[in-house]
Amino acid sequence: MPYLDTNSNKPVKRMEPDITRSFYLISLNPKRGYYFIMGNEFQYGLPGAILCDLYYNQRIAFENRKLVCINPMPTNYPFFDRAMQTIEKKQPVSVASLLTTMVFRSGFYKKRIIEILLNNKDIVRVRKKFIGIPYNRYFHLKNDERMAQIRRLRDILLRNEKPNSKELLLLVLLHVCRLYHALSDQRVERKRMRETMKQIIKNGNSYTRDFENIIELSKGVRKAIVAANARHASAAS
Repeated sequence: MPYLDTNSNKPVKRMEPDITRSFYLISLNPKRGYYFIMGNEFQYGLPGAILCDLYYNQRIAFENRKLVCINPMPTNYPFFDRAMQTIEKKQPVSVASLLTTMVFRSGFYKKRIIEILLNNKDIVRVRKKFIGIPYNRYFHLKNDERMAQIRRLRDILLRNEKPNSKELLLLVLLHVCRLYHALSDQRVERKRMRETMKQIIKNGNSYTRDFENIIELSKGVRKAIVAANARHASAAS
């Protein structure tokens, strides 16, 4: 249902977590009930997907390569609202710095996203135990929809079909999070996908006028991942 913009009193289409939902569901291994990518790629990729949704829906924007919140209207999704509140407190803020702050509350974001997916019957929770210690696994209930989206992404990367703006945001996020294993189990195909993504990034302005901002967003995600990997490596040495 549309809601009213309190400034203009005009109906506004409700914002939906399309990129966040897609990133999570593509990341979730349908056989294992866990994720194709572990560690910082998923840890930072998930809040990165939240930022992609906010950017796509014109809730946040770039000013001098830093993020600002331009429309903080509540979305009815707590993870979006919390992210916008964080941006408002810190703005202007770099993507990498913002993600580092969001990851400190990663449990909140992940829990709220999973709740939405459970309520939407996208996934089901299966409780298991290992030497008496309980843990959760999540399995797809709509794997046909997930596979349809993966086929669409494969068509873009392997058959040179043109992506729309939302698909571009998702693709560059999957790229910086190294999530090609979710799209193909064949090494040769994954190599072709990476080469195609390099060409998409090189020629991005032919797809959308704001591609520089999309790349800025993806670079910030990758920078945060690399910095986190370096901190963990330093702590382990």
